Amino acid sequence: SEKGDENSVETRVTYDPSFSFGSHISVTSNAYIKAFFNKTWVERYGEPLGAETATLLWSIIVSIFAIGGLFGALSVSFIIKVLGRKGTLLLNNSFAVIAALLLSLGERAKSFEMLIIGRLIIGVDSALSALPMYLGEISPRHMRGFIGQFNSILICLGVFTGQVLGCQSCWARSSLVIRPHHEGSGYDGSRA
Repeated sequence: SEKGDENSVETRVTYDPSFSFGSHISVTSNAYIKAFFNKTWVERYGEPLGAETATLLWSIIVSIFAIGGLFGALSVSFIIKVLGRKGTLLLNNSFAVIAALLLSLGERAKSFEMLIIGRLIIGVDSALSALPMYLGEISPRHMRGFIGQFNSILICLGVFTGQVLGCQSCWARSSLVIRPHHEGSGYDGSRA
């Protein structure tokens, strides 16, 4: 039926926020962000980032996601009553776009504050999601359990993907780096 096709399209389109939510939980394990903090600090103040300040900034960027989640969780019931489920999903998407812009443009603007604000907004976005409730309503009765679980599976897959992509020992192994030949180094660039 035409209504069934519309529901399946809406269901597929609304899965993306779950994966994004999961990846944002684990993305801060990347040492790249720490290097960005230090580089930005040196450019601004002409001295390296102190250990205490680095710990404070790192704590803020990790925990601000959960604080945003708290704000989103406390406001989701009110916003659903005012905007409805579809309206809340649209608001949710606008938060995601704003957060993505802040997070992606933070480096270009040399502003770690943009990363912190972006993480706060994506935290609100993650908790504000009416997605599981909406999916339960539009899903065919025989698929509701599967579709409800698929949301959680995508969150876990997002966490896993964020961990793998942020794992320095997986991607920055010194054995994978090709080094130039130096006299007396014993390394001639050839394979054994």
